[in-house]
Parts: sequence; structure tokens; C-alpha cells
Amino acid sequence: MKEIKKKKGKRRWTRDDTDLTLISLPTFIWFVLFSSLPMFGIIIAFKDYKLSPGHGFIYNLLHSDWVGWSNFTYFFKSNAFWMLLRNTVLMPFVGSFQTVLHQGKTCASLTRKWMRHGTSLTRSGTQLVMFKCKLVTQNQN
Repeated sequence: MKEIKKKKGKRRWTRDDTDLTLISLPTFIWFVLFSSLPMFGIIIAFKDYKLSPGHGFIYNLLHSDWVGWSNFTYFFKSNAFWMLLRNTVLMPFVGSFQTVLHQGKTCASLTRKWMRHGTSLTRSGTQLVMFKCKLVTQNQN
């Protein structure tokens, strides 16, 4: 058997490397915009953020006073906390219930519309729609 010898030394930049870099550039930009920049929101939660006229966001963020956990204790002790917690927990259930109702109304109206014609093709189409609607509503739960 022949042994494959690897070339030693520095590997050169090739056209394939350039293509792969250009392809990955939008993903890198997306990551920086939507994963790294929102981290400033975490810093704002621990600061007494004040806007100064004539200065930008970063300047105001860096020159605001550090307050630590006092913003969180104020929020947890307020009356709005329990209402917001309730809404956060209940809204997904309300949204899924509305989706099921909407799909049911859509299936009913399609069934009613197709049943008026009375042909065997329409009946088989109606059965297909009813079966599909049943599968969709079962998958929602």
C-alpha cells in the first residue's frame, strides 16, 4: 500500500475558502445583530438608565448609575407583577384555543361549501378535508 504524504508547511488560502467565507458571512452578521447586541438589554436591567441630550445610546448606558437588584425588587413588589405573570402563563393556552376554533370554522365552511354540489367527487373531497382537519386539530394539542 502506498502511504499518502501530507505536505508540511502553511496552507494557502484558496478560492473555496473565499466562497465558504462569503456564504457564512450573512450567518455571522445575523448572529452579531440578534445574539450579541441584545445583551445590552441585560445591562440596562441592572442600571438606572437615563438619557442625556446630545449623547448616544452607548454613552448613556456606560454613564448611568449601577443599581444592582433594586430594579428587580421594585418590580417583584409591585402590583403589576402578578398580573403580568398571570398573562404570561395563560396567553399560550388562549392562543392555541383560538387556533383550534379558527381551524374548526374553516373546516366547517369548506365542508358546507363542497357538500352543496352533491357529486361523488365532492363527497370524497369533503371526507378528505374533514380527515385532514381532524389531523391538524389533533396535532395542535
